[in-house]
Amino acid sequence: LFEKADIDEAELQWFQGQSQIRTPISGPISKINAEQFATMLGYTDFTCTTGWVDRFKARHNIFSGRLCGKARSSNTESVDAWLNSVWPALRQQYNDDGIFNRDETGVFYGLGPKQTLKFKGEKCIGGKHSKSRVTVFLCANMTGTDKRKLLVIGNSKKPRCFKSAKQLPVTYAANQKAWMTATIFRAELFQWN
Repeated sequence: LFEKADIDEAELQWFQGQSQIRTPISGPISKINAEQFATMLGYTDFTCTTGWVDRFKARHNIFSGRLCGKARSSNTESVDAWLNSVWPALRQQYNDDGIFNRDETGVFYGLGPKQTLKFKGEKCIGGKHSKSRVTVFLCANMTGTDKRKLLVIGNSKKPRCFKSAKQLPVTYAANQKAWMTATIFRAELFQWN
């Protein structure tokens, strides 16, 4: 085996627990944790190095990867309890046409690719990534028969590109960060009635 296997085991159990609840974990966080476990286990001479973390990852088949989609942020036990106790009675009050789902997504425009092809040995020089964005709010009912007009939120109150537009195929709103706010959300809901 290897020296200080109990630190490795404690780190692995912690990692598995964090992985199950979809907590993002970085190398530095892993190092700090390993040092805390070493202290709790009574080791005074243990310093967690990048090499230790690399070997730990190799031993347990752990790889670095990109985060995709939304992080799991809800408490699944609370959600399950609500779905079993509250939802059935609430659901009976509405037909499928009256139940809506909505989501919002950020659209970054002017953003180039994150990777490129290059000749072997050629330096890869990147530029700054564009932070220009709009938020798009999408909403439809359960049957798909009522798809609400898209709400696009930008950061310019009167974009020049809209100057000659008589009518937009979307509803447009603005705030400094191009984010959904309670005020914009309320205004959108009031337009429904």
